Amino acid sequence: RCVFVFCRAFHYDKMNRVCGLLDSTSRSQGVTVHCDILTDLYERKEYVRGCYTGNGSGYRGDKNYTESGLPCQAWGDSEPHDSRYLPSFYPAFDLEGNSCRNPAQEPGEPWCYTMDSNRRRERCGIPRCDEVPCVECRGEHYRGLVDHTDSQRECQRWDLQHPHNHNYTPDRFPNAGLDDNYCRNPNGRMRPWCFTTDPHQPWEYCSIKPGCCASKATRPAMEGRPCLEERGEDYRGRANHTKGGIPCQHWAAQQPHRHTYLEHNYPCSGLDRNYCRNPDGREEAPWCFTLDPSVRRQLCSHIPRCAQPTAGSQCYSGSGTAYRGGVATTRHGLQCQAWNATSPHKPWYTPKSHPGAGLEGHSCRNPDGDPWGPWCFTSDPHLPWDYCSVEACGDNFPLSSLLDSPPGTQFGKHNCGLKHPSKAPLVRIAGGRRSHSPWTVSLRNRKKKHFCGGSLVDERWVLSARNCFVS
Repeated sequence: RCVFVFCRAFHYDKMNRVCGLLDSTSRSQGVTVHCDILTDLYERKEYVRGCYTGNGSGYRGDKNYTESGLPCQAWGDSEPHDSRYLPSFYPAFDLEGNSCRNPAQEPGEPWCYTMDSNRRRERCGIPRCDEVPCVECRGEHYRGLVDHTDSQRECQRWDLQHPHNHNYTPDRFPNAGLDDNYCRNPNGRMRPWCFTTDPHQPWEYCSIKPGCCASKATRPAMEGRPCLEERGEDYRGRANHTKGGIPCQHWAAQQPHRHTYLEHNYPCSGLDRNYCRNPDGREEAPWCFTLDPSVRRQLCSHIPRCAQPTAGSQCYSGSGTAYRGGVATTRHGLQCQAWNATSPHKPWYTPKSHPGAGLEGHSCRNPDGDPWGPWCFTSDPHLPWDYCSVEACGDNFPLSSLLDSPPGTQFGKHNCGLKHPSKAPLVRIAGGRRSHSPWTVSLRNRKKKHFCGGSLVDERWVLSARNCFVS
């Protein structure tokens, strides 16, 4: 007798490098989850998420009662209602239990036969994945669960480079919510999008319903700066002439130039007048369509920049995209490769591809808006790129303060390795196991967020894993 077995999850034994297939998930009835640092658990998303996409035919969650609270009848039972959808006839729809499904693939949502003899079937009231309380502006802060595009293509994980290579990785955009394969908007496009798993379609927008910002009255205030900082995406000044003195065309107008940069496509971007703006952040400065029929668009680079810190080239502000200092050495002391050179590394940012990013020489720059500051391709063939030895302006804790001891600090080497005499519980980082060793270290970034563990091997030296660092 053949039995159709569903693979709902698998666990990976890191020690023996083997996988074990599982027919249940951590949310299945009767399942108990135990933590084991040597084993990783991977679960199919459709079996653990609590929402559905499309018509719900792909829903594999475990909800087993209707929207009115009636318990669901098992799909394989014939009482109190005869079921047209038996597990043996529809093996691909996971009808082994009594969870809500849509095996008919009919318009609507997941449903089930009920245990009430007077109520044959009822929908289950499961929320759609694209139902969100609010998608503000262009969805830069959207953190919903939609993972399919407008054409129902599945999204590629942001931390993978297959089938499409890209630079929008979680380590380069740690605050953009690039976990898993959910639709996001890390670069300010019209709305959330994702790379697809279709090799022939690199990326698409996602089918996310507009939320509370769909009407002008509920949109957040368009706050911004009257001067330029970085690329000027948040510039909200009243300059309405280009650098060549040509008056700007109103963004809502389609004469003399037709375009799609309309207020409803780029909400919260200040496109309600004819002021210079940079709605998608792709240009090096604010710009506008002009009233000259022979000049379609032009930059407004004459707008004054915001006052820079007095430290000048010795530090950078924000993420450092506006840094134009002359530092050309990485934090590891390596010389930077010229941005227009192709050896020892072939760069993906060049003066030609990013003309406004200051890539004319070999100084440290930040053409992609890396949140950790200026960087460069290195002259070392074994290290493609590295962050630079430039500190953020106004840091209250520069690198030297992490190494130099505060006044009054005393070190006692004779105590190293001994257990703490206190009976109070100590919280340590040791791979998840209990430990009272006093030499474990938490490595944190400038925002004091933990990113790796380490061991204190001397007064001023910490030993950690190489994969904890980008370069």
